[in-house]
Amino acid sequence: RLPGRRTTTGGGRSRSSESRRASSQESQVAKRRKTKFSGRISKWDVVQPTTEDLLVQRQAVLTQCPRKRREVYMGNLAVGKVTPEVLREAIAKLFNAIPDFKRLYMNIVDPIFQVNMPPQSKGQYVFVEFVDEICAHTALLMNGFELEGRPLRIGRPQGYISLPGLEVIPLDVQPLRDCKILPPVLDVAGIICP
Repeated sequence: RLPGRRTTTGGGRSRSSESRRASSQESQVAKRRKTKFSGRISKWDVVQPTTEDLLVQRQAVLTQCPRKRREVYMGNLAVGKVTPEVLREAIAKLFNAIPDFKRLYMNIVDPIFQVNMPPQSKGQYVFVEFVDEICAHTALLMNGFELEGRPLRIGRPQGYISLPGLEVIPLDVQPLRDCKILPPVLDVAGIICP
């Protein structure tokens, strides 16, 4: 048989092979439309995560890394001027000025998970919990950054245990140093390193 020739089926009806193919494709399209609009999702549909999905995903990441590894101490705060909200906003601005942060954490605007100001601190220090260990390690490199006229002291809290061989590589903060947002790095002798 030649393609496109009419054939006769048992009921006396004749159809060309092209019309059968076309009707088959139309039924597949109709089936896909029906699937799409009936609320079912096929493997070809692109599904955007909901806010709830993102929160569950973020919580899963947080539980994989212990809190002490994501937490830093920030001291020498200007009492009465620096609130947890002011600190959160300032740190978020610093992180958003880092090109690596924008590239690697596209869906995260605020790298801080929680700011804890203990009552006994009287506003002089806080413990900041970051979304992951990389952000916490990057915050350590921001030691000496000025907030409300005072240089912050940033370090690991008591109880932090460094695990040799498991240290993460922080984000590159050199662009902030180049813009004079962060102070230059001092070596052990107190000499400014380039």
